[in-house]
Amino acid sequence: MRGNKTNLLGKTGSEISDLVADRLDAKFRIAQIYSWIYEKKVFSFSQMTNLSKDLRQSLDEQFSIETPTIKETRTSGDGTMKYLISLFDSSTIEVVRMDEIGHFTLCLSSQVGCPLGCVFCATGRGGCERNLTSEEITSSAVLLIRELPPLKPVNIVFMGMGEPLLNYDELAESIGILTDPKGMAIPERRITVSTVGIKGKIRKMKEDFPRIGLAVSVNSTFESLRSQLMPVNEMNPLSEIIKELKTVRFTKENPVTLEFVLVSGINDNYKEAKNLASIAKSLKAKVNVIPLNMVNGYDRKPPSETAISEFVQIIAGLKVYVTVRRSKGGSLDAACGQLKAGVKR
Repeated sequence: MRGNKTNLLGKTGSEISDLVADRLDAKFRIAQIYSWIYEKKVFSFSQMTNLSKDLRQSLDEQFSIETPTIKETRTSGDGTMKYLISLFDSSTIEVVRMDEIGHFTLCLSSQVGCPLGCVFCATGRGGCERNLTSEEITSSAVLLIRELPPLKPVNIVFMGMGEPLLNYDELAESIGILTDPKGMAIPERRITVSTVGIKGKIRKMKEDFPRIGLAVSVNSTFESLRSQLMPVNEMNPLSEIIKELKTVRFTKENPVTLEFVLVSGINDNYKEAKNLASIAKSLKAKVNVIPLNMVNGYDRKPPSETAISEFVQIIAGLKVYVTVRRSKGGSLDAACGQLKAGVKR
């Protein structure tokens, strides 16, 4: 609630029902309000023309439909757009929009900052202020989607600020709203959650959303090195994550993706490539190699194009599907690992 009004954006259908039911003359009005907000993306009760004037006025007295505020927008030469978004408590997050062939991709955040401290990630190096609420996750998505052409599909990737599975309940509620066929109607298969691997939450995510995409950051196949790069490995070791992934049902059309940030002189060697291919085979996974995007405070560099090619060829030679992600938005510090807003301004 802000001021004396409760924001309906980010609320589920049942939550809206609980809030407004005593004002309605019929239950179907709830579905109409829900449709106006999420399907039609109308944020003014006065424009909900299939509701009576008295009802619209009554709703407007107690409720609002509000998004956070875009404080800054920057655009790179490749068309990538980075948004600095001010939340309702004045904390800030960054989200990214990429214009790709056949679709848009929105890279959303799940936390204000990140607590995991991965050494090559600007977000993690800055610490974590708090989790985002479902309202904030959903409304940041709606804020960007309202600006897009209506006929071009939208993919959503939770690869922005934060570790999504450390904020599971709010994330799941938001995904439920985004995928609801009576509202936003974004197919599950167009949503991907990227995680370092949080034990127990991987299985729950796929049980709750079977068709959602899942990407797991590996970054080293050796536990000691992975712990150096990603301190979370101490509590969530790669061996345990692999064991849990083997209990989850993935399909040929929607396999798990193993992500590997490639750092020159650290993990760009034959042993890592061979081990990574072996893990991928055991999981029937695909591999996504991400050359390091440089950030302040970490002085390592991405490998040469020759080293990247050799690493990929080793994996491909072992009959594993592998791609190289050429991150967009690097000139804006909008590429993978470079988002760093998160303070109150």
